[in-house]
Amino acid sequence: LIKQWSLREESSGQSRRMSMGGRTSRMLFSGRENTAKRAGQEAVNVLAGHGGRVICLETAWHADRLLSGAADLTMKLWDLASSGGQCIQTMHGHTGWVTSNHFWGRNTVISAS
Repeated sequence: LIKQWSLREESSGQSRRMSMGGRTSRMLFSGRENTAKRAGQEAVNVLAGHGGRVICLETAWHADRLLSGAADLTMKLWDLASSGGQCIQTMHGHTGWVTSNHFWGRNTVISAS
């Protein structure tokens, strides 16, 4: 389970609320279910689909894609910009937990297990 949190705060009268804003460049990604949060702060997006614990995360430099690796031996590519956090590709082939992944240019990713 991956949760997406906004770090941008907007003032609304006396109270302050969290907002996603226009870009995902000010986002925090968490791979843990029990992430600490301030009162009133909710995840703006939940990305579900891995069959095991999420081990590593990497965002593309333009912040519209997220790459995740997990204990289910897969990597997933998530579209954060246009589809609201949908998995657009699942990559298989590792025989152990995916412990590291990285965008290598616009059309290539590398990973380790």
